[in-house]
Amino acid sequence: MIRLNRNPHAELVERVYNVTRNVAEGAQDVVWNHKIKPKDAIHVATALALKVPCLETFDTGLLKKSGRLGTPALVIRRPIAAPQGRLL
Repeated sequence: MIRLNRNPHAELVERVYNVTRNVAEGAQDVVWNHKIKPKDAIHVATALALKVPCLETFDTGLLKKSGRLGTPALVIRRPIAAPQGRLL
C-alpha cells in the first residue's frame, strides 16, 4: 500500500494504492538498474506507474536520483512547506 500526494498546491492529498505485480516488477528494475534500496524502489515504481511528476522525500540518496528515472523524468525533491497563514 502506497500513499502519494498528487497535488503539490493542496494542504495534503493522499491516495492509497495497492502494490500490483506491474509495480513490484518495476521496483525490481529500479533496484537492479539504479541502485535504489528496495523500500524506496517501491515508492519510485508506484510514482512512475501512476505518472506522478514529482516525488517528495528527505532521503539524500534518493534525491540524487532526481531526473534519472522514467519518461518523462521523475523529479525527486525535498518537500515544499505550505505557506503559513496569518496568525491573529
